[in-house]
Amino acid sequence: PPCYDSQNRFNEKCIAFDSGNETKYRGWLHIVTTTYNALGDVKQIYNASFTRDWDKSNLGFLWEIHQSWWLTPMAVNRNTIKEMSPPTRGAGMQFNGTQFLEMLPTFQSNWPPIDHGKGCNYVQVDFSSSIKLMQKSFITEVRRHALEDASIGLFHLRRADTTTICDTSIDKLREYLHCSLGGIVRGLRSNITLVMTSDDKDSGYRNEVMALADELGHVTMIDGDDIARRVVAEAAETGLIAKAMVNNFVTFAVEAVLRDPREDKTNQLIDFRFTRRRKHCPDCEPGAKQVL
Repeated sequence: PPCYDSQNRFNEKCIAFDSGNETKYRGWLHIVTTTYNALGDVKQIYNASFTRDWDKSNLGFLWEIHQSWWLTPMAVNRNTIKEMSPPTRGAGMQFNGTQFLEMLPTFQSNWPPIDHGKGCNYVQVDFSSSIKLMQKSFITEVRRHALEDASIGLFHLRRADTTTICDTSIDKLREYLHCSLGGIVRGLRSNITLVMTSDDKDSGYRNEVMALADELGHVTMIDGDDIARRVVAEAAETGLIAKAMVNNFVTFAVEAVLRDPREDKTNQLIDFRFTRRRKHCPDCEPGAKQVL
């Protein structure tokens, strides 16, 4: 159902989890964020995370965000969490009655870099077990669709807000692929499979991009987004995840094994990466330079 009416009132039928009646989640902290001011909800989770003894409890928390996260104070101001009052019990914050301010929790962010003299990270950002299982299924499907004994590469095209900055037209991509993968590329196997991902939903454009591989006899291209969406949908059908989690955010998380070398280091799926986006848009990338 629509989550908001004409007067911006939230429809509670949109709530995905029932922590009161579902045995699996009974007793869990359940937060439903429905306004742009998510700071109060974040404080509840923040305090619960540092005061609850998770090792002695099988309880967790459910956090549903039914608004655009990027418009919340948490996304707009990256210092929000650092400015919050510390919880009453923080890991390692107090020893023998002495408080060590330099050990207060701090917001973990890639940018701007954390000043490590002013705080410590007490968490390791990681995917949930369900995401990891879907990633394994995704990897299996990618390998099943790839050419036998092929080098597998990511081919990511950012389109939504960069078409005037980075040329991703079919003609330009044809030149780019012929230059980057034409002939035998040192460091790669004779067969190459490209896993295409893109924010462009135009099926006509995507099919034209996929067809470019036919012009290079040793290259095939598969639609990584389509494979990931099917993996997520199957996970919902089998009960691995709630049906409310069939969305672009979960699909994006599953595809992290393509984008992030840290996520791929165990599976060793991707041999090289080609991307065309705002900050990376060369006319040619000889494949040998991209071999990982």
